Amino acid sequence: MHMQAIIFCEIKKQEGSQMARRQNDKLSKRAAQDSSKISTLPEQIDGPVGGLNRDGLDFINTLLYGYRFGNQVFNTVTPHHEDWIMLFVVLANDAEGRATVTKNIVEITGRAYGTVRASLQRFEKLGYIEPNQRIGRSELYVPTPAMKQAVNDFAKKFWPHIQKVRNQSARVKDPV
Repeated sequence: MHMQAIIFCEIKKQEGSQMARRQNDKLSKRAAQDSSKISTLPEQIDGPVGGLNRDGLDFINTLLYGYRFGNQVFNTVTPHHEDWIMLFVVLANDAEGRATVTKNIVEITGRAYGTVRASLQRFEKLGYIEPNQRIGRSELYVPTPAMKQAVNDFAKKFWPHIQKVRNQSARVKDPV
């Protein structure tokens, strides 16, 4: 009887993981199909916004730039918060000389294991992480040179963009 319960639990785990993977694929396909219908965000907000000073407007424009980074690096129209968390956790753990365990992402995001696993598999397909070791149903992941290169490439464009925004906003009178 105990063995049947274990087998039943394993089947349910696999079904949950497959369901999460299908849901993630469905959302990605829908986002790709609907991308032409989504109103595009501006490159930056040029005009003054009442109540925002130059620093506030520069900050919003920096976030817009970061959003475009997410579109490009995560290869999705709408980056999910799991994508950002995985990027941060994988790089932070690498900086400490540790691999990232699937469980770390589950604990931080509060998402189901299957949902996180589907996102991790997408990161693997993008070539940004690779499994290092398997422990139980979790795997240890490390960032690949491709992930680091994608971040570095976008960062090269980021700092000149910030300088351009600063120069443009210096010419605009503070709306506050």
